[in-house]
Amino acid sequence: MNQTRPAAARPKRVNCSGTWYKAFCECTSLNDQQILAYFTRPSRTLNHRVVSGIRSGKYFPDIEPATDGDLTHFRDNWFRYSVTKGEEKRFEELVNKAREAMVAAIQSFNNPQVNFRSELFVVLGIIAWTYAMHAFLLRKDVDIVYRDKSPSGKSRFLISVLGRDGVA
Repeated sequence: MNQTRPAAARPKRVNCSGTWYKAFCECTSLNDQQILAYFTRPSRTLNHRVVSGIRSGKYFPDIEPATDGDLTHFRDNWFRYSVTKGEEKRFEELVNKAREAMVAAIQSFNNPQVNFRSELFVVLGIIAWTYAMHAFLLRKDVDIVYRDKSPSGKSRFLISVLGRDGVA
């Protein structure tokens, strides 16, 4: 039995291109500063000049705005998404943690001043693999915490989660 999130809670891949900016300008009564609040990130490419250019039709004239339903979904869930990649932040964070843990494992193994390096490599490698596996299961919409249907709600080990149909 595959544990998946309900369809309403499953996040969509969000493309933060002109279609979203244009939908905010045309379909909401938000001012430029309020629109920028949804897209403010260190790597943002949106600013007041671009927002006013979208409103005047200078930028993205051929792009249709997002639908009202998609815009509502985005506004309700915007804090979950990475504006740069359009993916759920949790997935992106897990992949970054996996990468960082493996880099730390390699650096500790290659450090000649550390006498405990093979053990550190194994531990950090397992941590990296675990983060990568959680990201993989998240991408497949599998809840990584599987709970019994019993009133106690005990969680199971990862091996029993992997043994379920459609996961591995």
